[in-house]
Amino acid sequence: MQRTFCAALLPLLLGTTPLAAARVDHLDPNPATGASLAVVVDPVPLAHTAQFLPVDDRGEIIARGDVRRQTEAVLVRLDAALKTANSSLAEAVKLNISVARPELSAAVSAVLAQRFPGNAKPAVAFVGGTLPHPDALVAIDAVAVSRARTTGAAPVHYPGANPRRSAVSVLPPTGVVYVAGLADKSELGPATTVTLDKIVSAITHLGLQRRDIVQLKAFLRPMSRVQEAERAIAEFFGSDVVPPVVYVEWISPGTPIEIEAVVAAPTSPAERSVTYHTPPDTTRSPVYSRLARLHHGRRIYVSGLIGTSSAENDVTDIYRQLDDIITRTGSSREHLLKATYYFSDPKSNARLDAFRPGYYNKDTPPAASKAQVSHVGRPERGITIDMIAGMK
Repeated sequence: MQRTFCAALLPLLLGTTPLAAARVDHLDPNPATGASLAVVVDPVPLAHTAQFLPVDDRGEIIARGDVRRQTEAVLVRLDAALKTANSSLAEAVKLNISVARPELSAAVSAVLAQRFPGNAKPAVAFVGGTLPHPDALVAIDAVAVSRARTTGAAPVHYPGANPRRSAVSVLPPTGVVYVAGLADKSELGPATTVTLDKIVSAITHLGLQRRDIVQLKAFLRPMSRVQEAERAIAEFFGSDVVPPVVYVEWISPGTPIEIEAVVAAPTSPAERSVTYHTPPDTTRSPVYSRLARLHHGRRIYVSGLIGTSSAENDVTDIYRQLDDIITRTGSSREHLLKATYYFSDPKSNARLDAFRPGYYNKDTPPAASKAQVSHVGRPERGITIDMIAGMK
């Protein structure tokens, strides 16, 4: 792995005193794509952003029809937002990219190759579909190392143009809980509120609260009604600052929205670095956990994995890649934290459902969300998997 020491300082786990430079390791940085296969990062403050679109300060689209210029504009906006949180795009460890059409991914990767010329390239995951602005061709959110000072396990929010909404929230260098996607089948607005209530109820099981939420990702349909979800989220958080939110359009008849969450948690002296939890009155699944908690140690952001051989072998090919990555980075199947499965081909989904029971230990599967989307951000591919892992 390529090893770098970023400018961020590692605070004391429960204080604010700086100790040493943070270590970030990049697995197989690719100069052609501007991405690493995976990025391993120390327990340092990590900035999580909202989803950024290629729009100006008035909300007007930039460079209509030009995906390269739109990507450049989004990266400029991301960098500016991260700098308010004592970070920068140069310190990104993960980029999540949504593209309107699968053939646009190559142009976006070409821009990333120019933007990240050295070995310090982030992990990158692509997905696709309609974006929150009808003329946007690309949208990006990021996770980046931050120099922000944090106190205890409380996240730090940095509002954007709207002082009630966080453009960037910093996860302290303590612990983290990943909440699997939760959903409700009522109308979009009420379903959003009910789903957020479910998330808070689930994390209360671990002694956490609404204000500990660092980031939300909402899978919803149709994207044309995204403002309804935004209003419901704002009303739910009331006088609290709304954490950064990312939106992905999914295809799920009868379910208008599913939401997953990243939640700050105290460091714990648990023997295992990763533990898995099922809240009371919740059904346990052998292929995903409701909550996955990283108590301490480094974490691994894996680039979106996609089959490289025949369509019939796409799922087994992806998991072969994952096994190679977790072996090389010092993780294991029992330390996977969060999986997001995006599929556009029902046959790929069927292969995933058949494969997972034999792959995961039924006691330690990662928290997970699975979303059917119009495409997975790559031409002629039917499934991609986005994974975060802890260390042994």
